[in-house]
Formats: sequence, structure tokens, C-alpha cells
Amino acid sequence: MRSVIIADDYADGRAQLADCVRFQVPGTIVDQAGNGRQLVEMVRTKEYDLIFVDNNMPVMGGLEAIQEIRKFNKTIPIYMIAGSLDDTLPKRVVESGANGYIGKGNKGSVEKTKEAIDRHLHE
Repeated sequence: MRSVIIADDYADGRAQLADCVRFQVPGTIVDQAGNGRQLVEMVRTKEYDLIFVDNNMPVMGGLEAIQEIRKFNKTIPIYMIAGSLDDTLPKRVVESGANGYIGKGNKGSVEKTKEAIDRHLHE
């Protein structure tokens, strides 16, 4: 059985993405974290097939969480989902060790999210 973790301080955003994952890959277990620190601790204690992480969160932001996870897990696919208007963010996300960046609400964001799910959750 596949498992995904979604980290976002916005509960409705986590729920919408969780629904998308479950719709595309029925039976997938989807865990949720409200901040980057919680995400890092959950990834330390459980094996996941895919991570989606927001950038702007309390306690620890997404970039820092990605860097922490990469210290102990180099292979898990991680995608940043952020609504930032900062043009340098996608480059910094990839430099931090993530597999990609998906802009919230941008044209094509739903398709990019589905592509990430397809790439990493379908065998």
C-alpha cells in the first residue's frame, strides 16, 4: 500500500490535496502535518512514497524541512507546493534537494500535481 504525507499549515489545502491523491490512487494512506518540524519527525518514523510540502509554515518552513529530510533520506520524492511570487523559489527548491516545485493556483498546477502522483505512486 502506498503512503503520502502532506505538510501545510492550511488544513483545507491539505484536505484538498489528500482528496486528489486518494482519487488518483485509491487506497493510498495520506498523513498530514501542520508544519515543517512535524513533517520531519513523521518522515523519520515512517516510510513514505511521496511528500508534498508547503513553503510558508510556522515552526519550520518547507525549504528548511526539505533540507532536514535530505540529511537522512536522499531518495524520497519531495515536491514543494507554494503560492509564492518569488521568481527564485523554484530554483532554491530544487537546490534544497526537492524533486520539483508546483505553484499553487497557477495554470497547470493541478496537472503538475497529478503528474507527480502518477510518476511516484503508480508502479
